[in-house]
Amino acid sequence: MTTIRKADALRAQCKFGEAAEAYAFLLKGKYSREAAMGLGHSLRMMGRFAGAKTTYETVLKREKDPLAKADALVGKALCLKALVDHARALTLIGKAETVYRRAQDEAGTAYALWARATILRVSCDFPGALEAAEEALGMYDYYGDDEGRTYADCAIGGLKRILGDFDGSGEHYGDALKLAEKRGDLFAVSYAHCGRGNVHRMKGEFTKALKRFAAAEKGYAEIGDIVSFSYTLWSMGMTKLFLKDFKTAERKFRLALRNFETTGDRRGSAYAYLGLAQMNILMGESASAELKQARRLTGDLGIGWEALMVRLVEAHDKPRVMAALNKHLAAFGSAWRPEGFPINIP
Repeated sequence: MTTIRKADALRAQCKFGEAAEAYAFLLKGKYSREAAMGLGHSLRMMGRFAGAKTTYETVLKREKDPLAKADALVGKALCLKALVDHARALTLIGKAETVYRRAQDEAGTAYALWARATILRVSCDFPGALEAAEEALGMYDYYGDDEGRTYADCAIGGLKRILGDFDGSGEHYGDALKLAEKRGDLFAVSYAHCGRGNVHRMKGEFTKALKRFAAAEKGYAEIGDIVSFSYTLWSMGMTKLFLKDFKTAERKFRLALRNFETTGDRRGSAYAYLGLAQMNILMGESASAELKQARRLTGDLGIGWEALMVRLVEAHDKPRVMAALNKHLAAFGSAWRPEGFPINIP
């Protein structure tokens, strides 16, 4: 017999597909807030953002309790983040955070801060994202919430990598990995492995990076998280570029691109096109089509950091232009500077 407890247990084990089926079964014929929220979370973790968003909207329509609405607002905001509607996502997070703070709900406030950090990151406000993530981590530390600490550490690790602090990034991902393994959280373990792999990649430790990516790829495949799986594919493809294994790099980039297009992750598609463009340049072939697609996507989405990455790839053989573009990197608060080609995008 399917029960909410069994469905929750499946989700806790990162069996999101089975959990989604269980929650959907429980919702047949009658509404349940617990089942609806569980379904939304499960769908979101599998990259099915449109379905998850619709489920959270059902909760918002049916619930009157402000805290229940706040939980659904955070869920919907995270879907909008993935669908690259950052402004609306931040508006919803602001509403949820206000509710949590008024109710003196520390756990909810910390969760909203973590969500804000992840949205600000893809909105290219890296200092603001780091501030929110560190505030969330401080709250989780104070209340001894290991799950929250795991994800806050991962968020800080990703931000510090973009800002050029690779050692600091590695430390936070290392802390997250220890907590995730202790808790048996396969998603967080995979997340931390991928993060550590990217730190190794940025430091030129490509063999170590591939081992981390392989662990992450395996975990995400088991979970069924197509989005995180695809970002890991992109990272593997970038690593293979430096090892001159262009055949494998192309396979990784193209699979990632297909998955990003399936889930509607246009930001991910831009990264995949950038990877393919750099591969073509290294092979002495034209990259104009791939750069055009990356430029179109980043321009349409208004994501400045990724648009700057496109400009850096386009100007890779123009030292004066590269020097001018470095000033734009500083404007984002990043100490990272590209060295040589291919450009090792953080």
